[in-house]
Amino acid sequence: MKILMVDDDSVKHHKLGALIKKSSLLNERVQIDTALDLSTARVRLREEFYDYLILDLNISESMGDELVATAGSDFIEEIIETDGIKKPNNIVILSSNDEAKTQFKSDFRKGFEILNFDPTDSEWEDSLISKFEYSMVSKDQRNIKDSTFDVCIVTAVDIEMNQLKGLWSEWRLLEQPNDSTQYYCNSFLDKDGIDRSVLIAQQSEMGMSASTYLSTKLIYQFKPRYLIMVGIAASTKDDYNFGDIIVPDEVWNYSSGKFIRSEENTLKFLPDSKSIQLDTRIKNTIYQGDFVNDLTAIKREFHGNKPDTELKIAKGPMACGSAVVAEFSVVKDWVLGHSRKNVGLDMESYGVFYAASNSFISHTTPICIKSISDFANERKGDEYQNYSAYTSAAFAKKIIETKLIFKDHN
Repeated sequence: MKILMVDDDSVKHHKLGALIKKSSLLNERVQIDTALDLSTARVRLREEFYDYLILDLNISESMGDELVATAGSDFIEEIIETDGIKKPNNIVILSSNDEAKTQFKSDFRKGFEILNFDPTDSEWEDSLISKFEYSMVSKDQRNIKDSTFDVCIVTAVDIEMNQLKGLWSEWRLLEQPNDSTQYYCNSFLDKDGIDRSVLIAQQSEMGMSASTYLSTKLIYQFKPRYLIMVGIAASTKDDYNFGDIIVPDEVWNYSSGKFIRSEENTLKFLPDSKSIQLDTRIKNTIYQGDFVNDLTAIKREFHGNKPDTELKIAKGPMACGSAVVAEFSVVKDWVLGHSRKNVGLDMESYGVFYAASNSFISHTTPICIKSISDFANERKGDEYQNYSAYTSAAFAKKIIETKLIFKDHN
């Protein structure tokens, strides 16, 4: 993917490059060209096609000339009207100049997105990276054979995938051209005795970016009716025990926001959390269902180290962030301070829900089913990780085979 950034601010150039490197999907697959003035940008656009033009509105015609607030608007009009200029696929305005943005809005009412550049705010960063990653996924999908599955299941790490694969037999490896992800497919009978298809895949690494990318690939390639994330997570409540199964009715991104300087002259994080709700029908099915016998059987059938406590379902919101939390003060300040009913914490669930909620080619319902393996403090360990990964996968299997409705798939 090729990006042309037309801006004379070195801070923006540095930040954009750093953002690209942080993305496992974009790093080493994106070419960024720069132009510090419009005359240089004009030359580049006559020579090459770009996927994205990132443009500051308040920019000079040539280096050393006076900055002009309307220069960006005039340049876009020139791009549109000039045959010799290769039109970028996308134009995004990234500017901190309020006068220039106001003028631009009066000149161009529709068609171009304006992002407010603020070095202390992550909103413009999230928006740009989401656009870039979606464009990359879209390109990747052009070479992938199209097929559909009723259910796709996502895991983040090996221990989760191993427990999931052990619950069904006779998995078949499904290879796709130009795609390094390993997909495994199988079939099952739903609650009406109809044969259904299931596909599972593991992220290349932990975290929200990886879950968003894999989920988007699954949705666009296989168009599942349900997209389910299973695995292990942390509990933010003392009411639950190792292995208890979290089925969040809401997932929210607690790491979205901006850093501000407090009165004590220290940096303080001001959250701007985004949340996505679980489908109401799915919530009612699970929250109002009687699973006592099923949970007893799930625990009994696990052959390994497990706690003495009875298995329960944890109900409530799940917080999702971009880093492992091993200090409960973070949970108290950033998570419970925003959502006191929050029951769980992980690094991937929001990415799965985001991908499904923003798909326009398939009606895919996202579900998160994760089991407690720690309590987000310094006493993190792996004593019950296998058990927790198993209870999550086993409960997901029970829901898939006995509760989900598959009518009107796609």
